[in-house]
Amino acid sequence: NMTDAMLAELGIGPETRKKIKKEIPDIETVIQTDPYRIAKEIDGVGFLTADQLAMRAGVFRPDSPQRLAVGLVHA
Repeated sequence: NMTDAMLAELGIGPETRKKIKKEIPDIETVIQTDPYRIAKEIDGVGFLTADQLAMRAGVFRPDSPQRLAVGLVHA
């Protein structure tokens, strides 16, 4: 499964991958548009994981409104 392989390449473990695929069916699009949504919606995925995922996926922007919103909740 392409999504499973993609999430594994981004450093997401098997149990978390299973949760993500169940809760966010359009995960490939979400990673490209709002990877911080994963931290908001998936139990066990926090800001730091979403930040690393954004960096690994090449979509990290330090001033992203989504990043700032999730970062504030994290802080």
